[in-house]
Amino acid sequence: MTPLDKLASLPDAANFLRAGVTLLELQQLARALTDVQAAEEHNEARQALFRRAATRTG
Repeated sequence: MTPLDKLASLPDAANFLRAGVTLLELQQLARALTDVQAAEEHNEARQALFRRAATRTG
């Protein structure tokens, strides 16, 4: 069971999501990306975050 599957199994799962995010959207996104694609997006977002942090502290 993935973390998303566990979240979706909770009776009040929608209460744990950010405003404007739905379980359906998360499930569609999970099916749309391969593990490699998701990892690449994650790494790109992480690098962007560290670049922003470096400009604020540097």
